[in-house]
Amino acid sequence: MKELINGYMYDTDKSKLIAKAYGPYIFEDERQWNEALYQTQDGKFFLKGDGGPRSKYYDNPALIPYGFGDAEFWYREQLDNVYTAYDITKAKDPDPNYNTFCRLFKDKEEAE
Repeated sequence: MKELINGYMYDTDKSKLIAKAYGPYIFEDERQWNEALYQTQDGKFFLKGDGGPRSKYYDNPALIPYGFGDAEFWYREQLDNVYTAYDITKAKDPDPNYNTFCRLFKDKEEAE
């Protein structure tokens, strides 16, 4: 999925999938939704959301640009529910979601 927003092309195929989160409903429930946090090659974050006919994304799958703070907030809120996309199988730490959070957000905050 790709969309031009404010002169910038956001493209899920060319961006790195950071994490996915799912709504609290079973998959067959019409209210079920899912969100995926992506990071572009030049470091911009965006959220892709879609869902069933009674979800917040029905008839409006969305690509939503996120600043660093928005992406960090989303990840913090979803930390217990996220499914990391690229490091969960290689992780040696028992909590790979926290490692991903630190790599993306915490370590950068401390450097500033």
